[in-house]
Amino acid sequence: MFASGILISPAESPRYLVFKNRNTEAWEVLQRIHHDPEDEDDTSAQAEYTQIVRQTEKDKEVKAGYIEMFKNPSWRKRTLLAIFIQFAAQSTGILGIANYLVLIFTSLGMSGSMPLVVYAVYTTVGIICVLIAIATVDKVGRRTMFLIGFPSLAVILLIEGVLQWQYLGTDNKPGLAGCVFVIFIYIVVFQTVDGPSFIWMAEIFPTNIRGRGIGLGFFSYFVGAITYSTPSALAFNNIKYRMYFFYMALCLISVVIVYLHVPETKQIPVEEIGPFFGDEVVVHLTGDGHKIVEHDSTAQIDDKTPQQAHLVHTGKV
Repeated sequence: MFASGILISPAESPRYLVFKNRNTEAWEVLQRIHHDPEDEDDTSAQAEYTQIVRQTEKDKEVKAGYIEMFKNPSWRKRTLLAIFIQFAAQSTGILGIANYLVLIFTSLGMSGSMPLVVYAVYTTVGIICVLIAIATVDKVGRRTMFLIGFPSLAVILLIEGVLQWQYLGTDNKPGLAGCVFVIFIYIVVFQTVDGPSFIWMAEIFPTNIRGRGIGLGFFSYFVGAITYSTPSALAFNNIKYRMYFFYMALCLISVVIVYLHVPETKQIPVEEIGPFFGDEVVVHLTGDGHKIVEHDSTAQIDDKTPQQAHLVHTGKV
């Protein structure tokens, strides 16, 4: 599945290519992305190309390193939010629960090979749902999915905790089956947080620090994985269903932080995301995406050779 995604995607992103001074390749990628038989002059591709080149030239003037990422206010906000969103995804309890599901299913009355079979089904359901989430995230929105996912997971974890409080250690088959069913609902809803968190993290950084920013996000992901996976076996053994209430509380905290600080990035060019964090955008795209706006004037590329393109003002907006 991963290999097939590589085969149908451009080799490199146009922003990366421009950042590496491979402008001709960047232009070819943008032409493929924006190909429209009704747009013979490739005005949409030219507008985005111009915006990327101009913004990248400005970004290259700024020193970019890990220290600068925490000194620059807008970069610091991005970095802390990327770290937060990855740690928050782990704070839903996903690995703390999933890594010990065979033991959890056994405690819910399953025996023999059945816990492994149900775990295999659980994993399959998760894979299918993450593909659905990725396919719909551009329609629903990243922030929207977070604001659906985190509170929904809090409710689901509350229900699971209450059910296990009532039925764990009993022979009430309907009650124990209800516990298993809610765990399946949990993995379905978790996908509204999982996939979108990686997409959102990759979108919020300017090109000159994106690699470092994503790296810090993944560092947070694995710190969260270790934080919640390592003690979970002991925790489920000692405090049992109360762990679900703990994860529920963390989900509610995440809801508040997302609501207050995480902007929507759905269908917004990377360059246009800058103002959400206080950055200057050199040129803006017009609403239709076919021209650019600079200092209250509309401009367009006046040369079909992108690497030599220059701006010509065509009138006030």
